[in-house]
Amino acid sequence: DVVSMTDFLMFFAKTKAIELIKSAYGAVKDNGQIWIVTKSTNDVLYEEVNWMQPIEEDTFLVSSGCHSYSMVCFFRPGEVDEILSNLGAEVLFSNESVNRVGGVVNTILAQKVK
Repeated sequence: DVVSMTDFLMFFAKTKAIELIKSAYGAVKDNGQIWIVTKSTNDVLYEEVNWMQPIEEDTFLVSSGCHSYSMVCFFRPGEVDEILSNLGAEVLFSNESVNRVGGVVNTILAQKVK
């Protein structure tokens, strides 16, 4: 009935993150809901992409300390809404805000229309 995709899409390349959104939406029952929280391009980290290694559009490899790297994927405000709408969803809530750790995120709640 409900699929929650909170704070993990940022660790995939954007094409994979979009595939995951589509797959999750496909798994939701009719009239079920999907909850998504993604890193926003309005986050301060996105402003610093000049020191990150680009992987694909809006996806970068970032040094994460201890000599290791992590992938970070960003979504434009309204981009996930558009993806879900194109799948036939009704977007019930969409917001961009600062999360508990100071990152800017997009939060979307959509319903799978029968």
